Amino acid sequence: MTLTIDTSTDGPLPESGGVSTVEVTIESNAKSLSTTRHVSLLVDASWSMDGEKIEQARTGAERVLDELKDDDYVSLVVFRGGVDVILPMTRWGDADQSEVYNDVTGSDRGRYDGKLDASGGTNIPNALEAAKDQFTTVNTSESATKELIVLSDGQDPREEGVYEQLASELADLGVSISAAGIGSYNADTMLTLSRESGGESYNLDNADEIETFLKKRIIEAGKVVAPNPVVELEMADRFWLNTDDEVYFTKPQAQAKTIEETPNGGRFEIPRIAANKQLQFSFEARASRKQTGPEYDMLDLTVMNNGPIAETSVSIKYEEDPPSKTSITKRRDSAKVVCDFTDTDGVKIEDAIDELEKEGMTKKARQIEKQLKESGKIGVSKLLAEDGKDS
Repeated sequence: MTLTIDTSTDGPLPESGGVSTVEVTIESNAKSLSTTRHVSLLVDASWSMDGEKIEQARTGAERVLDELKDDDYVSLVVFRGGVDVILPMTRWGDADQSEVYNDVTGSDRGRYDGKLDASGGTNIPNALEAAKDQFTTVNTSESATKELIVLSDGQDPREEGVYEQLASELADLGVSISAAGIGSYNADTMLTLSRESGGESYNLDNADEIETFLKKRIIEAGKVVAPNPVVELEMADRFWLNTDDEVYFTKPQAQAKTIEETPNGGRFEIPRIAANKQLQFSFEARASRKQTGPEYDMLDLTVMNNGPIAETSVSIKYEEDPPSKTSITKRRDSAKVVCDFTDTDGVKIEDAIDELEKEGMTKKARQIEKQLKESGKIGVSKLLAEDGKDS
């Protein structure tokens, strides 16, 4: 597998040393190395989904089935007040495919008699537990892509800690969550599920987008080249990784990850790597005093996925009068603000936007305001992936 790793720093350091921001962009043009897809489709079928939304969910689930290959594994879980496992995790080639299609679409197109009918309330945690169980029933290779696709328009009153725990347990199984909300859903829940599992969250503005979303997710699950990647950093002499601050991601969406300290640097998990899709993140390194002029090796970076799959080195110069601010620093500062918007209930959004403007990021401040009004927190979390530049 060939990964392209581009690294940059926020400019030279002064002779006295200081803090350097390192930005990393990872991309793969390779085809998927995954031998199979293990997909659990989790569909909200509560009363609020009745009508066009549940009809689109049925059509979308049918499109998911259409894309499966014999060696893929799939489960289908429907939740209301209770949970119904329509299809346990099964190798698609071994399934009674016509029966599964009938359970989704119904056998009589004039009168729906399938199992995706809307009724009852919403219990997302129980549904997540049931979906998690599906991934434990099959022995999988480390190269398998494991994806939980969640579609819901409901609001569940449970504390965010419940979702953090469930998403973390799924992540430990190597499962990435794609969480989509439609209607009056809880954006905090969707963001928590996706971020804790290294997945992505989505805002579906209307029922027409459900079918496209479900089909796109199953196709992209087949393009994963590294399902459980980790970055390891080894620092050069007289350079130190700043493990007190977090790694901030700007692509595919804004999120923060804690760095685990190691004897010579640190390591942290990154979202799975898919073909033709970029990951971008930044972290900070502290540097000691050095002479100006020469270029110094600062760190070695290795991407791991059950062993090293790519590596590169980062160097830096020292100058007498280095610039004070670069676009890399601005992107990192913007990511911090976006993560505050989406992660912290108590943050004062107006003050944070004012702070961005004081930092010279007027365009980003206006974009954040616009995304908050149009699509809420999920829209803001994807803002940096759409446009990492600023005026």
